[in-house]
Amino acid sequence: MIELNSRRASDGFPFQSSFFANPPFRSYFFVWDTLLLCATLAILGFVVIKYWSSLQAVSIFWLGLAGFCMITLWVMALRCYRRIHVILRNDEVSTVSEDSFLGVAISSAAGMIQWGLFFAYMMTAGVLMQLAVILSGR
Repeated sequence: MIELNSRRASDGFPFQSSFFANPPFRSYFFVWDTLLLCATLAILGFVVIKYWSSLQAVSIFWLGLAGFCMITLWVMALRCYRRIHVILRNDEVSTVSEDSFLGVAISSAAGMIQWGLFFAYMMTAGVLMQLAVILSGR
């Protein structure tokens, strides 16, 4: 059984009281994830353009869908980040401590935004790079 006293925000999540203090594009976590999205989309574009003639229509559809889903994931993370930032900036909630229920929830949101985007885009970039190797016949 889980004890209520054992809830801690510092158990692997990057939450600090200042994580959502800055707007999304002033947070280096979100900026790096945005740059990783751009790099992954560049790899996707390279694979589609370079191997356009050897790809089947269904493959182009799935690669396009992958790009659309990456952008959708980023937009949803941006909206979540902005909502939490506005709530914490406007003092609509009392001060948040790491051991409070709200602190654990915000810590989880911060972890999912930062690590979720990072691992999703890294995995997709790796798959796309391997796809390029397979299509080139090496």
